[in-house]
Amino acid sequence: MEHTFDICAAPFGNGFFVSWRLSEVTTVGTLMLLKIPVLGPALLRVFRPVTYYRWDTALMFQSAVHAAVLEVLDQRTSAQGLRSLSEIERKPILRDLFKR
Repeated sequence: MEHTFDICAAPFGNGFFVSWRLSEVTTVGTLMLLKIPVLGPALLRVFRPVTYYRWDTALMFQSAVHAAVLEVLDQRTSAQGLRSLSEIERKPILRDLFKR
């Protein structure tokens, strides 16, 4: 299973924002299965089921990237004399993790 993380950091108004998204790499085989009307999504659930391993791998990858992003943000904010992020601001948003 391959995951990808898209990270965006950019100025916004008079502030700055950082966002990131976890996704799975879509293979040619997956795309071909999804092209089959009605039967495709059912076959995809058979050949690529959502397993505990898939969830754990995605969550571990997300946790590692989240920690790396926070480390860089902490370094940048302290270097510029800005306040640190609060605990609420440090938490990732996990909704829609495996929606297709």
